[in-house]
Amino acid sequence: MIEKNLQALEKYNSILESLPDELAKKVDRNALFIRCLEKISKTKSKEFFIVRYVKFLVRIASELRNKFIWKILKIISKRSIKLAQARNISIAHYQIDKFLNKQTFDVRSDYVTELLNQDEILNIIHTTSPQKSLLISHKKVLPVYFEAFLSENDRKNKVKSIDSIFSKFPNALISEILEKDISTFDKKFFSRILFIKKFLFIDDARHTFYLRILSQKRKIETFAYMHGRFNEFHTGLMYPPFNNYLLWSDYYKKFLSINHYYSSTNFFISGPPFLRKKNNYDDSFSPKKNTNILLIGEDNVNPDYIYEYCKELKKIPNSEIFYRPKSDKIEYKFLDKNSYILDNSNSLQESLHKNKIDVVIGTHSTALIESLLYGIPSILLSTPIDYGDHLIRDQVCYLCKSPDKIYETIRQTIKLSKKDIKTLEKRIWSKSYYDYSEIKCFISKLKK
Repeated sequence: MIEKNLQALEKYNSILESLPDELAKKVDRNALFIRCLEKISKTKSKEFFIVRYVKFLVRIASELRNKFIWKILKIISKRSIKLAQARNISIAHYQIDKFLNKQTFDVRSDYVTELLNQDEILNIIHTTSPQKSLLISHKKVLPVYFEAFLSENDRKNKVKSIDSIFSKFPNALISEILEKDISTFDKKFFSRILFIKKFLFIDDARHTFYLRILSQKRKIETFAYMHGRFNEFHTGLMYPPFNNYLLWSDYYKKFLSINHYYSSTNFFISGPPFLRKKNNYDDSFSPKKNTNILLIGEDNVNPDYIYEYCKELKKIPNSEIFYRPKSDKIEYKFLDKNSYILDNSNSLQESLHKNKIDVVIGTHSTALIESLLYGIPSILLSTPIDYGDHLIRDQVCYLCKSPDKIYETIRQTIKLSKKDIKTLEKRIWSKSYYDYSEIKCFISKLKK
């Protein structure tokens, strides 16, 4: 669960500040932040012994199965590397594997990948499921599953290395431990793709540290593009910096300027990629008696935090509640199917138009800022999660402080004028249009 982020960030900053700069540069900052979060949020397990034992057996069986699958993915990856080298391919692209519908990669990469020739790219892929990746590997051009080159021990050593920072080890020993991890990754994987001259990344803060630190070391120019809203808690983006960064808005520069590492980065501002395709929606006014509310689901939020809000939402007179899950599953199981309309629109823009939404409600979703582009205000529900606090701090959305305030908050929000909503939009979107010329410059520099 994403909560207690601020406490973890304070602990993270304290640790980093205590390390010499050269040692701090060897630290996987996302891994360190997650470890701080785990230590703060750590609770004792209440599971019975038999439940823990069954989970242990399932995990062992899964590891044995995955060990065999990783070997196959490694063979596929080696073949892709050889083909790329033979074709003199000089650009690598880090992407995230996806397994929904016809998607072969994260759909949030589309606004960049649709401008690239996949036959000229070596695809470096992170996967959360080696089994599913294997099943769809034939759909990809030159796929390389870099995690297949690492052993289970390598993954466990990474956790131990981060834990060494919390110990009382001398800095020299910690530096040696971290350097060994980087060297292992270089020897087992990165040294195989040294023919690459430029490295493009979806800006995943979680799994790119070793790829970026070795790109920096080998003088490989790095390019990154935004795939979702980020804030000060995305510590993995802070170092190593990307040489070139395609952002949705100038707003996000402030999070990257927390330290000096991005001072020499070339920034490109694309505007909202959701607006790159013209819509054919009918914007004509049609009177309606109901207030239409769109509730955004999140798969990493404790449903208990939302339960009381949903109870109060059902009581609002003359209203229709539309529920838009984040994935293909219903996150909030407690919802009464008779109390909401499931929204399965292809995009948020389509949902807002089709359902004639008046206000969007959620905890930290990008939908809370995207809706402003279409003239729809948003409300952030107050929960123990502090992940979206910057949206309130920067006065981008309205805050509902407690379930009993939801009706009044909605009533005030839907009274906002177009001018008021535009003011909110400008606080986070420096461009309210998709700047195709800017992304062309970004792609041109990548291909040069």
